Amino acid sequence: MELTIADGRRDFAGMDAVVFRFTRGLVPWRPLPADKNPGQAWVCFSWESPSSMVQEDRVAELPVHATWTYYRGSEITTPYGFYKPGKPVSSRRKPAHEWVKGKTRLIAWMSSNCKGTFWPRTDFVRELQRYVQVDAYGTCGDLKCQPAWSAKCNRDLLREYKFYLSLENSECEDYITEKLWNKPLLQGVVPVVYGPRREIYEELLPPNSFIYIGDYKNVKELADYLKVLNHRTELYAQYLQWQYRGSVEVLKPMHGSYDPSIFCNLIPVIRRVKRGEMKRRPVKESSFAHSCRSNETFDSNFGLDNWNPW
Repeated sequence: MELTIADGRRDFAGMDAVVFRFTRGLVPWRPLPADKNPGQAWVCFSWESPSSMVQEDRVAELPVHATWTYYRGSEITTPYGFYKPGKPVSSRRKPAHEWVKGKTRLIAWMSSNCKGTFWPRTDFVRELQRYVQVDAYGTCGDLKCQPAWSAKCNRDLLREYKFYLSLENSECEDYITEKLWNKPLLQGVVPVVYGPRREIYEELLPPNSFIYIGDYKNVKELADYLKVLNHRTELYAQYLQWQYRGSVEVLKPMHGSYDPSIFCNLIPVIRRVKRGEMKRRPVKESSFAHSCRSNETFDSNFGLDNWNPW
């Protein structure tokens, strides 16, 4: 199969499918008629949450046959990462103190998005810092590690911590990004998580591998629990012992070149379109577009007092 990346200046003639990638601006600015090249499969591809992308009219109104996202309800699903039970990271049992070897720091958070979130994430971190030490890296903090995507920052530095704040920018189903897969889980760090509902984390993550902020009545109670785990090594180690039962795998396209085989995912959609089984409809009408928590009164400055985890 020949693969060609197109943009809004092309007429797409002769192609079996056109993939519009939101994150690289490959969605045309001018509206596309839904009846253009009717036998051609049009697919909207995004790593972003609907909260971030569907608010743009040019994306919301884009007529497509399918969405290709991390969301399990999309016609094509490519997750950021996944848990593989039965393929253990380590078969050697080790005492609790070995799990914390080299972990001389408590909590890390890395972020450059301080205000453009769909829940008061930065306020949450600032509140947590009132009760416990949180080292904040990037634009949202006062610590730096460069290059941001280097092994030095995302592997060596992280492994010095016991906890990592894996806090997504949106409250959307299945939206579990590299903030969790690539950073803490892959590096043997316990993630403190928020984004989707707790049930989603239970379905997708290794068992007993995370701390969900919605389980605590307030931020102080969460901080107190993290302090307990910090001092009780045998309890902390239980959050890492999932590695005896399985492993985590992550996909590289997020910050690297695509393996061309990923585009084989388009073949079933192309065939269904040619058989007339799929019709184009605006992205805003897809199940993906409706997979986020409704929050019509959102204001990034409204603070924690007016927000509760779902």
